[in-house]
Amino acid sequence: MATFEPIRYETEELLRIPTPSGGNKCYVVSGFADFTWAEGGLGGPLSMVGGSDDDDEKWVTHNLNILVRQQWQTVIDVSPTAAIAGYWFYDSDETDSTGIELESCKWDTVGVPEKPNVERIRLKIKLRMCGGTQSVVSKISYHLTTVVRDTAS
Repeated sequence: MATFEPIRYETEELLRIPTPSGGNKCYVVSGFADFTWAEGGLGGPLSMVGGSDDDDEKWVTHNLNILVRQQWQTVIDVSPTAAIAGYWFYDSDETDSTGIELESCKWDTVGVPEKPNVERIRLKIKLRMCGGTQSVVSKISYHLTTVVRDTAS
């Protein structure tokens, strides 16, 4: 099972939901992660999140890791969701059987190397698809609500 990370991110939207003073803070974050865009056009084969190179009808599972751009001191909880925001065919005549499913969207946190005691949310998405290498997922949208103790950025 291959793991892919975005080539670039679009600017995230951040909304703070008012909470009682002195307590935890609640935020809503939305963004887009681009898995195929490269300078001058679409990325090369190494950046493609596509189907099997053996058979159009064979289902392939990929792991997608999306690193939320916001930084926090302490992440307490996250409620994430993700959706397909971009999909295209290299050659629709060669893509006989097409399917796409987001099987799960989980989360964990990762440290920020240059900032001790700061973490970011990482979304861990499981994508399942068929349609051969001619069908490609190019963009994923993500939306999450998080409860944090302090903001770091």
